[in-house]
Amino acid sequence: MGTVKFKEVKKEIENLSTNLSSEDAQHIFNDIIFKKKVNEGLKDSEAGRLTNWEDFKDEIKEWYKLK
Repeated sequence: MGTVKFKEVKKEIENLSTNLSSEDAQHIFNDIIFKKKVNEGLKDSEAGRLTNWEDFKDEIKEWYKLK
């Protein structure tokens, strides 16, 4: 994401944050991170860089523990 888009997204989040609970904000953040991880995994798969399914499940379990 370019700096301009990042600043635009940050501004939108700041504008919305007055109406969001910290729990809602955390859910949004977690959804964004999860989607990013899935998209990165799909790109790796398309490029022939595959991750062992068991390793992937372990990584996701660890990530969910941190939520």
